[in-house]
Amino acid sequence: MSSEFFLEILTPEKVFLAEKVQSLSVPALDGRLEILKGYIPSIISVTAGTLSVKRKGEWTDAACSDGFIIVEQEKVEMFVQTAEWAHEIDINRAIRDAEYAREQLRLEQSRLAYRQLEASLARAMARLGVFRRKRK
Repeated sequence: MSSEFFLEILTPEKVFLAEKVQSLSVPALDGRLEILKGYIPSIISVTAGTLSVKRKGEWTDAACSDGFIIVEQEKVEMFVQTAEWAHEIDINRAIRDAEYAREQLRLEQSRLAYRQLEASLARAMARLGVFRRKRK
């Protein structure tokens, strides 16, 4: 019996990943969550951070924005605004984005602006983390 399930990760621009995997680990609202074959059918909120996919016994990381996952019997669909493998990340842009978000968070902002800046900083930090782990 196979321990794999079909995973599809979709962004508004493209199908980021569509293949059989052994595991998916994502940043969720209440911490990190790992999905394996046979996981209970559910809808799960995802936060910006690092998603990890296990294929053929190897883990690969990608940076993702917030979104949600639909877990079905034999299929998992993940919908996020952005997803990037380490080799796709523009490190200079990620550094600039993180610095800008940190500067803006120090200023007095509306609640909405503050939340948007927090999300921007989380995306930038995820991109930097994925890029740096790939370089090691």
